[in-house]
Amino acid sequence: MSNLATRLMLYTALVSLFITLLASALSLHSDYRHDLSLLGTVVDPAFLHQRFWDRLAMALVSNGLKVFAVALAVFLLFQRLVNVHLDRIADYARQLGPETLDQPLVLQRRPDRHPDELDAVVQALNTMRENMVQTQARFAEHQRQLAETNRMTSLGRMVSGVAHEINNPNNVVLFNAQLLEDACGDMLAVLDDSLDDPDNFRLAGLPYPEMREALPTALRDLRKAAEKIQGIVDNLKKFYKAPTRTVERLNLNDIVENTIALLRPMIRRRTHYFDMELDEALPEISGQPQELEQVLVNLVANALEALPDRGKRVMVSTARRENWLVLSVSDEGCGIDPEHRDAILDPFFTTKQGSGGTGLGLSISYNLIRKHQGELEIDSEPGRGTTMRVCLPLGVPVAAAGD
Repeated sequence: MSNLATRLMLYTALVSLFITLLASALSLHSDYRHDLSLLGTVVDPAFLHQRFWDRLAMALVSNGLKVFAVALAVFLLFQRLVNVHLDRIADYARQLGPETLDQPLVLQRRPDRHPDELDAVVQALNTMRENMVQTQARFAEHQRQLAETNRMTSLGRMVSGVAHEINNPNNVVLFNAQLLEDACGDMLAVLDDSLDDPDNFRLAGLPYPEMREALPTALRDLRKAAEKIQGIVDNLKKFYKAPTRTVERLNLNDIVENTIALLRPMIRRRTHYFDMELDEALPEISGQPQELEQVLVNLVANALEALPDRGKRVMVSTARRENWLVLSVSDEGCGIDPEHRDAILDPFFTTKQGSGGTGLGLSISYNLIRKHQGELEIDSEPGRGTTMRVCLPLGVPVAAAGD
């Protein structure tokens, strides 16, 4: 027997007994006064007084039994209609946990009855369970994404270290390539003056006239290749390092060209058609170069990943729109589904879980754009492609670190 059912039965019995006894006492007292007025001169009043108390005692026993029967009936009815379900609800609440979240609470009740307070409690518990399921799923996804983010952060530090290690021997190659190129020019000039029969003179197994043309070109290509490696390494180090946030005057076109140079291998793997249209008349703006490079990397990477095949195009352009500079990244990819439009800027939202997407790229990019007092415009049509426009204001100061 539950405490609630016990208290209900006790309160019902006490209230019913009190009311019944009060009514009986008033009725018997009225009868006693009536008998006393009629028979007081014939019958001994003590006898009438004693009869009153006897009748009152009998009424107490009789009505007490009736009250007990009524209270017992109320208890059994409560036990049948309410208490069994309350016990089921209590057991469900005690057992609710990660292992039982997939099991909604269902009470065995007639389906055609009118909804009552128990149904409201069940609905509230099931709503809480659904919220817990969603929270648990979000928490698990956030844990996975944070682990992925930590992995990418570690990878960034590793790439920066590898870039530094590559740069050291490449500096030797670059220095010696320049030295050999200069020495080659002097050497060839001496050989041109001293050889009487250059056709019969061979260098590295090749006739001198042929080597005379090939050697400067080979050394020049070696120097350019080393300079290209140095440029890639510098871009990697610049992109992955975490500097203090210093704002400087910059040219948006330079940001685009440096970033695209870093992304060329990815671009070649994803598409045959990549174009840039840069407005050469753009004025300088205040900003943080590494942050804008990170924004462009994320936008271009998203555009390339949206392409269904290498025959689709990606376009990066810059332009001026009144008091704004606009950096646009357009693709002919799959577009954004309407149901995802409102969520694509949320942290950890991604439709690319299977391909390693973290759901942080656009969210981080949007926050970096807002740091530059800018806006992000998104135009997309499913099956036709997407255009992302980064709008940066002219003449608006950008906050430095800590602001």
